[in-house]
Amino acid sequence: MARLLCTGRADLVVIEPTRFRLEAAYIILRFCPKRGITCMHRLFLPSSTRRTSFVASCLALGLGVAVSPALAKPSGLPANLGAGLAPLLQQFEAQKGQLNRTAVRRGLNFTKLAQFDKQNRVLVSVHLNRRQSLSGIKRTLQGRTDWKDLRITAESDRYRAGVFEAFVPPALVAKLAGLPGVSAVHLVPKPVTDVGATTSQGVVQHRVDKLPAGIDGGGITVGALSDSYDTAAVDLGGFPLTIRAADDVASGDLPGPGNPNNAQPVVVLQDGASDDIDEGRAMLQIIHDLAPKAKLCFATATGGEVNFANNIRNLADPTLGCGASVIVDDIIYLSEPFFTDGIIAQAVDEVAAQGVAYFSSAGNRPSTQAYFSDLRLVPAAPAALAGTNIKLAGIPSALYAGGFHNFNPQGLDIAQSIRLDPAAGGTLVLQWDDPYDAEIPLGETLLDSSGTITAAQPVASFPIAVSAGQSVQVFADGVPSGDLDIVLTLRDPAGTVLQTIDTGTSPEVLGFTADVAGTYTVEVSGFQGDTGPFTITANEITGALPVTSDFNALFFDADGNFIGAAATDNIGANRPLELAGLSGLDTLQLVIARANTPAPSPTPASKLRYVWFTTGEPTEYFAYDYPVTFGHNSAAGGNGVAAYAFFPPFIPESFTSPGPVTIFFDTEGNRLPVPEVRLKPDMAAMDGANNTFFPSPVPSVGDSTADPDRFANFFGTSAAAPHAAAIAALVLDKNGGPFSVTPAQMRTILQQSAFPHDLDPYFASGLVRLGGARVTFKAVGDGSLTSQTDPNFFRVTFTGAGSLERFTLDGTTGNPTGATSDPGLVFDSRDGSGLPFTVGITRGLSASDVTGTLGPTPPSPGAAGQSSTLAVTLTPGVFGPGSLLTFGIDRDEFPTAFNPPSAAGGNSADLLGDGVLIPQGTVATGGVTFTGTLASGAQITGVFTNKIGKGYSILDGFGFINAEAAVNAPLP
Repeated sequence: MARLLCTGRADLVVIEPTRFRLEAAYIILRFCPKRGITCMHRLFLPSSTRRTSFVASCLALGLGVAVSPALAKPSGLPANLGAGLAPLLQQFEAQKGQLNRTAVRRGLNFTKLAQFDKQNRVLVSVHLNRRQSLSGIKRTLQGRTDWKDLRITAESDRYRAGVFEAFVPPALVAKLAGLPGVSAVHLVPKPVTDVGATTSQGVVQHRVDKLPAGIDGGGITVGALSDSYDTAAVDLGGFPLTIRAADDVASGDLPGPGNPNNAQPVVVLQDGASDDIDEGRAMLQIIHDLAPKAKLCFATATGGEVNFANNIRNLADPTLGCGASVIVDDIIYLSEPFFTDGIIAQAVDEVAAQGVAYFSSAGNRPSTQAYFSDLRLVPAAPAALAGTNIKLAGIPSALYAGGFHNFNPQGLDIAQSIRLDPAAGGTLVLQWDDPYDAEIPLGETLLDSSGTITAAQPVASFPIAVSAGQSVQVFADGVPSGDLDIVLTLRDPAGTVLQTIDTGTSPEVLGFTADVAGTYTVEVSGFQGDTGPFTITANEITGALPVTSDFNALFFDADGNFIGAAATDNIGANRPLELAGLSGLDTLQLVIARANTPAPSPTPASKLRYVWFTTGEPTEYFAYDYPVTFGHNSAAGGNGVAAYAFFPPFIPESFTSPGPVTIFFDTEGNRLPVPEVRLKPDMAAMDGANNTFFPSPVPSVGDSTADPDRFANFFGTSAAAPHAAAIAALVLDKNGGPFSVTPAQMRTILQQSAFPHDLDPYFASGLVRLGGARVTFKAVGDGSLTSQTDPNFFRVTFTGAGSLERFTLDGTTGNPTGATSDPGLVFDSRDGSGLPFTVGITRGLSASDVTGTLGPTPPSPGAAGQSSTLAVTLTPGVFGPGSLLTFGIDRDEFPTAFNPPSAAGGNSADLLGDGVLIPQGTVATGGVTFTGTLASGAQITGVFTNKIGKGYSILDGFGFINAEAAVNAPLP
């Protein structure tokens, strides 16, 4: 692996071989101070969050922080800052009003998660609480000179009580969070792209070249959203980008004046910034190749989730110059919710209701970068550390007061080991099943008053008559807002202090539920003698508070030493979300802890789910079928698109993100009686398409050696999604024009058109019955490094009479859709290349009873240590009824599709069985064979198979779209 620092820029370019394809297929990652990176297959977003302060305990109602004397006023930051914004401001304070955004740190590294403008203002999303309207709070911000440095970039009154995004000087963020109309302020993390003279190979792979003459997208408008269209200064290799949109028009790779096939210029509603990468232009080239007569539009998806949602609507709006009937994007925001539909997903559903067919990239992260589990809580006691080296000494107990998650479903282990690339780092997105951005339900006003704190009268008291079981929210603010540093104290009818709230600023919010009926007293005072006028209101809470649980992600190194924590006050910030970025580490241990103990009603969170971006792979408690795709690509009205490469073997890309998606809450934050399971992704399309410049026109950087040309190849589900969108435009063209096919009909047509595919991805099996014996061979694993080094990849079981003495696996008949007319697989035992023959879990025998021996070295491009056969010998008589043997060894394609060919990749279990040829759509039979000898001397023989057919798969939806069948299909 080579890593190169670009000269003259704060960019890092990582050129890394893919783990699935082979050494010659490169991944290119680029970090920019404001943008993060995009790539062909993987993503590099070093960033992190760390809790600004550790609080002693959380208010039972979650509306503030109960302060213990030892932890009071640690930083003066309010509790309603989310998504890593609080630790960013803590660093700002520690560095005396400066932020070192380029420093490379070992461990938690949160500054690079954020987006800044040229004035070093940070981009935030501001969520309102109905105490003030969106227009009202804008008048406040735009009418006072102390807010003159705040710049609002996008707004929406269609989401909850209203939301806007703004670039804000870090010094003003806490004050903004304290305004009366503000519910929470969240960091807007960098968006992630799921990444003529040349034509996309998708024209052939999707059988577009077989369509009747005249089906070319004429009369159809397709809109695309990505980072930028024509603003990039450099390409992904770090070289100056000299190929502009005008050049693509002149070469026939984009429509516009001078293009004889389509003179309609691309309509750009809003472009990105100069440090973007013009990935949107590469997407439009793909659409133009498949639907050359279609009108094309573009709008940036950067600038925050509100701006993204607004631009989805803008592309569908005919009054703004586009009026698209097909829209596609390739962006995901780290802060999009897992368990409900966020602001972007709701915009997708809105345009789908207007008749727009919507497509989005499913994501570039496999199951081995994810986790999904029921919560298994272990009390926060010394016994919880059994079997670990985790050191909790010196770590505030408030971080884990509510207990630890147990990763081991068959035992006890609160620490999960994670593998990282130290240079690229990784970003963790952790969520749980609580409502997301839901409003606090307020009812009758019980108190509306004001007062003044003076040196002579430092405490003002306000009685509130409350019924038993009644919940109340108290809100107090200085006049003008934020001027008085308020402390709130609550006393019960007997005069006992129940809680003290002081988040370090004003306004302050206090909540409680009355255990007994009577008059409760709220006392208002100033912190350390602060004085001034204030207002105070109290309202009945008419329903349960949204976020029940405050989870934290605690990170430890391999020796159990504490690195840091992602520990937002989730209840105060009103989001079940933790973000953390780490770099400079090759391994770490993750502990998920709960800070609070929620009441049994409403139903507390009981599901945990995370996804790692860039790198981050659990080396234990992993699975090959964890759901990964999330956010707006899983909206009910949209279509998530998985990716296949244009070259063999013809199986889904190793990185494409699987589903399904389970929705627990409606758009208002109400828990569904029965969770909704969505079969996402919906379909698959091709990636690796030729284009003129992306990721780089420099052949050694941007060109794949899997094709004979020197054009750049655009990989990732970012490239798959526009292929699907272009085919949708062709279907509309055939059926009468814009909106002639409803989004529901379009989904059905594309799904039913798909080629047969593997319905049990990452799994292959074979079974032999002989007399009273039954021998089963299974293989489970994806195309990742995890699968390559999994000692339990192969699983052999025996039932019945007798015993199995030996068996041989022959890979020459495997990988039937591989690179040549005589494809296959080889086993690789070389140290450093992968996993040599290694015994995993056993039952009825031990590892010493098992010997694995490779056969002869295959011809070139095979190498010593590789062989097409693997012979396994067992101690006589030990592998009998009920026995189990699992083992692993690296598998390689033989040969690969690349030039020059080699033996590499091959990690997916799907290559052990039969497959489907593309673009033919025919089944290629064949699979790795196994032969064996029983103790009786009887011989067994069999073959690994896959479940090939039509229907849904978690990996590629309903399969790879056949445009010919889709265009010719009748309307359902």
